Amino acid sequence: MQLNWLKHFTFIDRLTQPLPTIDPKSRDDLWEGDEDAAVVADVIPAGQAGCVHHAGSFWQARCQQVVTLMPGTIVRVVGRRNLTLLIDVS
Repeated sequence: MQLNWLKHFTFIDRLTQPLPTIDPKSRDDLWEGDEDAAVVADVIPAGQAGCVHHAGSFWQARCQQVVTLMPGTIVRVVGRRNLTLLIDVS
């Protein structure tokens, strides 16, 4: 049985896809240089961890609220537990 090892590394798919764009006119509360902002890269199901783009890198993140977050959603980083960012909906 031959295994396709690349399918086990989902982050490789993220490297080939463009990041969601942010329209600055639609988000007046997000200003340039906002160090606490992150963009959801993949769907984050309610109560589970997912992936966000923050400070030039992809991070595992968990939302403090029980909501499903869609890609492109702007969230605020409120803390960190080990290598997982704690985020909150802006």
